[in-house]
Amino acid sequence: MANRKSRILVSGASVAGLTAAYWLDRYGSAVTVIERSAGLRPGGQALDVRGPALEVARRMGVLDEFRTRTTRLRGMSMVDDSGAEIYRTTERTLTGGRLDSEDLEVLRDDLVDVLHQAYGAGVRFLFGDWITDLRQDEHGIDVELEDAAPARFDVVIGADGAHSGTRRPLFGPEKATSSVSMCWPSSRPHESSTTGTGATTVGPARELHRGVTELLAYTHGTGPAAHWFDGATEGQTCQVFGPRRSIDLSGVTGSVLFIGDESSVALACALRTVAGNVSYVFEARDPGGLTDVLAQVGIAGRIAVTAKSADRTDLLTQARQGAVRTPYTLIVTGDAATVHAVRRDSRGWERKPRVVKGKAYWAQGRTGLD
Repeated sequence: MANRKSRILVSGASVAGLTAAYWLDRYGSAVTVIERSAGLRPGGQALDVRGPALEVARRMGVLDEFRTRTTRLRGMSMVDDSGAEIYRTTERTLTGGRLDSEDLEVLRDDLVDVLHQAYGAGVRFLFGDWITDLRQDEHGIDVELEDAAPARFDVVIGADGAHSGTRRPLFGPEKATSSVSMCWPSSRPHESSTTGTGATTVGPARELHRGVTELLAYTHGTGPAAHWFDGATEGQTCQVFGPRRSIDLSGVTGSVLFIGDESSVALACALRTVAGNVSYVFEARDPGGLTDVLAQVGIAGRIAVTAKSADRTDLLTQARQGAVRTPYTLIVTGDAATVHAVRRDSRGWERKPRVVKGKAYWAQGRTGLD
């Protein structure tokens, strides 16, 4: 090992895995990160960056970017079972401490996105694959993968969460445990997207005045969410929970190439208010149905709607054709696998975007992602 780089496999491309990959690459290892999801796994709640983590972020060169993406908490309140407020403070929160401290709260999506952009040239990613077996001897570990060819590594790091598939081949099935789940409302009123059985909801599209928000939904199927939206009426009181925010369109100017699917309609509507020269490329299971929806909400101009396919050939072809000659911003949303495919493909485009903004709203096989 003294005459070559250590070969290290990191299982899991989330906060721990990406951070480990950064430092291992920085100190000279050849790092492979394997992630079961088709792209960076979206979802999750806000995370605190405090204490030693602030110094680690500073040394990685990502602290300033974390500060720009902080949730900017303004305080907290507590209510009783009837909804009446019994306590309020603008000085601190129970989980985050004092609001005037240097600690940061960052949405998990933003945290992972910043860490992913920080990795060096010595890090290789394998998305859509996972470890199926490990065999260790005194010289290294032979790793069997679901899709890629078997490989040998000097070190394997399991950074794939509480129910790690990496640990299972070594230690056997995990024991049954009890767990507690908590649901938190959004910490920022940005546009959000929800994908669930029977409905795709997008919104709130924009705040009309204090306490009133316009909610845009694209519904289909026969699930409970679709039934609720079909029967909803103007002025009806409802609670909207969405820990995820969509792409921040502030600062988007000039020409834009927008790529998305059914879950991207609200963001496309919002984009019209900030950018005048937009080319739209959508993929859909029902291209005709989505085309009708786009016309109903007033999205017009250069629009291509392709049928959703596994290889995304039509989508990528239309995307390349939509790349304008002037400097432009690429915005890609929707399916996590599509976001990853477009990001990867755009690196080889003749007319590359000057800025790329991406956000996965859902992933195949995962329900209730947003």
